[in-house]
Amino acid sequence: MFNKAVMAVGDDVDEMEHLAALLRQEGLAVLKAHDAERALHLIKSLKPDLFLLDVWANGLNSYDLCRWLRTNRHTANTPVIILSAFNTPHARRDALASGADLFLPKANLSTELLRAVQDLLERNGHTQTV
Repeated sequence: MFNKAVMAVGDDVDEMEHLAALLRQEGLAVLKAHDAERALHLIKSLKPDLFLLDVWANGLNSYDLCRWLRTNRHTANTPVIILSAFNTPHARRDALASGADLFLPKANLSTELLRAVQDLLERNGHTQTV
């Protein structure tokens, strides 16, 4: 049984499956949306404990989705991690300016992602170890 849920939003099906597998191994439920519009639809009925957004998701970009999450009263305080293949100061600045709690480059992501998810869930009032 899963205690916490992460919504992963990205258009690369294989990459999302890989991330979902990593997170499930840590005892997290994973809700996947292949574009921002689907994520917005799912958010109406589900309240994930953390959002994991790929910068290049189809449709509404992840920066806009993150801004929307921050203005919605149900998701305003939910942690957001934005992932990008581009590890540039510009990409990092845009992610944080959109309201993300953390920006992570995709290179060598596995260990860093799991550590970040754990940290953000704990800081957001979820004290259970995943």
